[in-house]
Amino acid sequence: MRFESPNHAFLAANAAEFILSVDDSDWLRAYALHPHVTWFRPFPGGWASSDEGSYFEFGIEPERSFGQTERPVTVSFPIAVGLGQKRYYLGEHFGFFSAGVSVSVPLAFIPSGWGKWNFGVSGTYYRLGRTVAEGSNGGAQDESLFTLTLGTEF
Repeated sequence: MRFESPNHAFLAANAAEFILSVDDSDWLRAYALHPHVTWFRPFPGGWASSDEGSYFEFGIEPERSFGQTERPVTVSFPIAVGLGQKRYYLGEHFGFFSAGVSVSVPLAFIPSGWGKWNFGVSGTYYRLGRTVAEGSNGGAQDESLFTLTLGTEF
């Protein structure tokens, strides 16, 4: 995998990334957590300094759908923590914690020949580690993000 930064916030990197996610809906039904784990490691020579270690992310996203089967409103609660090993975050292990709420609804009035369309809105709170905050957010460790999305799949 190749990572590039259009605004040069970080140097380009060649790396391996593995993501394991589990759909636990069949086991936990309405209480499914949808956990995921991510491991990211730059290749030697693929980053300015490949001895900076690995990145780990752990998260869950419980969700619930309400309403009609063909037009359900889906509400989810994504929660994640990002950690660094060795020098990934310049010696600090804690990268971030995030928690939020996301609501999406299918746009069933759009003809199915144009794909499956949906509209979503979300709000997420981030608590950034000191190093991450200094390098990306002017030193502020608390940040909130509000997002509107319009998506399709074919």
